[in-house]
Amino acid sequence: MTNERIVPNIQKLKDDIVWQVENLRKYRVGNKRKSMCAVVGTAAISALTTLVLGLGQFKFGWEALPQVTQIIALFLSFSATVISAWDAHFRHKDLWVMQARSVHRLYRLKDDLEHCEATGDVSDERKQEFYETYKNIFDDLNETWESVRSE
Repeated sequence: MTNERIVPNIQKLKDDIVWQVENLRKYRVGNKRKSMCAVVGTAAISALTTLVLGLGQFKFGWEALPQVTQIIALFLSFSATVISAWDAHFRHKDLWVMQARSVHRLYRLKDDLEHCEATGDVSDERKQEFYETYKNIFDDLNETWESVRSE
């Protein structure tokens, strides 16, 4: 590879931005959903575990009820632990925020590009600045992803 600077094609850069935004938005939505399911699921299971343990204190005419509720509570507690560990490992909320930030930066870049086009200020130097900004967005995204994955 040479050290020559690439003079990017503005239309190609805009197309790349649109494509990347679409992909990041899909991942962002998926990670947001997974994060919310983990948080709400863990809270709901924890509350249900407490309720089941509380109900186990009463017999309601069934002598085996305390033992049955203990087994149910044990299973629920196990489930909450697995969900919490899964979310802690994949860190869906961190990924969601990281992807949302990148989408925002890409939208800003696209807006700047379009404003410069509208004013006719699209010199080779300006094109290079836009391309460098585009690459920096993905360098930052990758660096953050590596940080999330290595912790």
